[in-house]
Amino acid sequence: MKRTLDLEADLEAELRVICQETGQTFEAVVNSVLRDGMASWSSAPTTPKLVIEPLQTGPKPGISFVSISALEGEIEEESFREAMAATGAGDDRAP
Repeated sequence: MKRTLDLEADLEAELRVICQETGQTFEAVVNSVLRDGMASWSSAPTTPKLVIEPLQTGPKPGISFVSISALEGEIEEESFREAMAATGAGDDRAP
């Protein structure tokens, strides 16, 4: 198959050196170099597929969502009592 190909000057010079060293025609050298380049291109290492494994979530053994909810309730109650004591609200004693 005939094709027109524009080569950069430095590439043509290198190909001509190979022609002189091997005694092959310019066309044969170009085909050989292209085949070698394509072979190394197709055998280039591929990037491994990224696999992300999900983490198992949930409470640690011995802890349930029920106990977490109860703990949150206790913390809220304690915070509420501290806030009320700091403002003096909720003090049933008359002055």
